[in-house]
Amino acid sequence: MTQTTPVTLDQALKMVDLLPVDDQNTLLEILQKKHKAKLHEEFVAGVKEAEKDFAEGRFIRGDAKTIMKALMK
Repeated sequence: MTQTTPVTLDQALKMVDLLPVDDQNTLLEILQKKHKAKLHEEFVAGVKEAEKDFAEGRFIRGDAKTIMKALMK
């Protein structure tokens, strides 16, 4: 089924309610895996950005007092 207009959350939930329970369980598993993968992608992107900042010297090294002082500048 090709959908060209966005589906609202309410519409999606109503469609899911029409599925048999086994299919709902399968859908839930798929959504959980996709969500976990998305969180992992975001984490990896954050790590890569931090590595880039570190490589380019855009970081503050020191104890909490030193870091807070640098951030207040």
